[in-house]
Amino acid sequence: MDNYKKSTGVIPEIAPIRNYDYEVACGAINDKKTYPQEFEINERYLGFLKDQEYFNCCVGCVMSSLAEIFELIEQYEDLEKIPEVEWKKIIADRDSVEFSEFWAYGALRTNYEGEGMFVSDAVKNWSEKGILPTKFFNLREEVPDILEEVKKFPNLYETAKNYKTKSYVSLNYALEEKKDLAIKEALTKYKHGLLGVSDKYFGGSHCIMVVGWNDKTNKYKIKNSWGKDWGDEHGVGEIPKHKLNDVYLILDKELQIPFKDVQKVDWFYKAVKNMYFANLMKGVDETHFEPTRNINRAEMAALIHRIVIMVEERVNLLIKLSQEKGSLSKDFKIPALLVENRNLPFTDVDSKAWYYEDIKAIYSLNLIKGISDTLFAPEDNLTRAELATLCVRLYSLIVNRFNEILENSNGKKLKEDNMGDTKEFTDVSKDSWYYNYIKTCCSLELMTGTGDNIFEPENNTTRAEVATILNRLMKCIDGKSNETRSLL
Repeated sequence: MDNYKKSTGVIPEIAPIRNYDYEVACGAINDKKTYPQEFEINERYLGFLKDQEYFNCCVGCVMSSLAEIFELIEQYEDLEKIPEVEWKKIIADRDSVEFSEFWAYGALRTNYEGEGMFVSDAVKNWSEKGILPTKFFNLREEVPDILEEVKKFPNLYETAKNYKTKSYVSLNYALEEKKDLAIKEALTKYKHGLLGVSDKYFGGSHCIMVVGWNDKTNKYKIKNSWGKDWGDEHGVGEIPKHKLNDVYLILDKELQIPFKDVQKVDWFYKAVKNMYFANLMKGVDETHFEPTRNINRAEMAALIHRIVIMVEERVNLLIKLSQEKGSLSKDFKIPALLVENRNLPFTDVDSKAWYYEDIKAIYSLNLIKGISDTLFAPEDNLTRAELATLCVRLYSLIVNRFNEILENSNGKKLKEDNMGDTKEFTDVSKDSWYYNYIKTCCSLELMTGTGDNIFEPENNTTRAEVATILNRLMKCIDGKSNETRSLL
């Protein structure tokens, strides 16, 4: 092939807010711990050498390599203890443990039919749909052909569910030192590689497996999917540390929340798990969440402030990446959200209180008001009407922020929301200050009534209810963020 070149295949995106945080999910990152200057995982934990050739299936290559490692560990546990003669027999029988990068490429995507893949979609779908050994699916095609091929085998989706990953966490910290420590901790603790993305080093956004580091050269060791044309015999080489962008730890075990009072059978379990591991909500102590405890106005202010900070990080990254691509003018600027531009008029919010900065931040953004001109009532329980109001205001603020970027790039706006149930509640008067907020919140399917045509706006909200509703809101916001992918 005269114009043969190795392909890449990651579609740039802004990471979802609900990504699990490594430090929360896997334990604190110890900045006092020392690591060797150079490290590389054992070659038996690399999976087979992949060659994606001119196909844009690098994400599938990394996922299939990791699937091979998980399958080997399941069958043989500690791979390093297998005698060399037996190991050679195992890998010689490649069909029994090799996984298909092209099944992953065709099946593990969401609402995108172009070449390449979104990593966040791929790892999420792997945990829900599973992947396939090559013995079940050995076709090699580019999009759109591969999409049609996987559709021909609906029965294989059931087989793939036997090979689902259990969880994944993000190691994407703003501080490079913390990110580096997280990568080192994950590699040494779990032994297998990490799914990584390099936006520019390979001439395009490219998925690779992070397998070690070399502090002497300030580089990470990575396994590539370019066959024998890159790196050593296993496809392993080095790239500068600053060229590694997104990093995910894929785990073949389910993460367990530490709370004794939150069980899998609880209706709020998944929401609490998502909000906790995403570092958006915490427990009242290390082992208790207290799901039935009412949440107060100060606590809610802290939660909303945390969400605003995380969204703002993604907005700034979206602007930066859009300007680098040229889809947004380098002159474009958007006023920062979190600035100290408003004094608190509340006599009951002490400047030394733990919640002072949280209340000040979201009050400055007009997300919350006091119960009077001079009182905030931080210890008062939050009502359902107040929760609906906060959700709608926050949602509108974020959508408007994304729209300002889109309008200055391609002149488009985010899609109109598909409004859900807009029925009237007998206990929500049209004359009440919260009528429109409750109506909008329910139409966005963030909240529902508590019974037939009843909303109970003045009732208190529990921590479980807040976790559930904010989890829905974050899913909504992630969906809006995905609509800006055209800029990247």
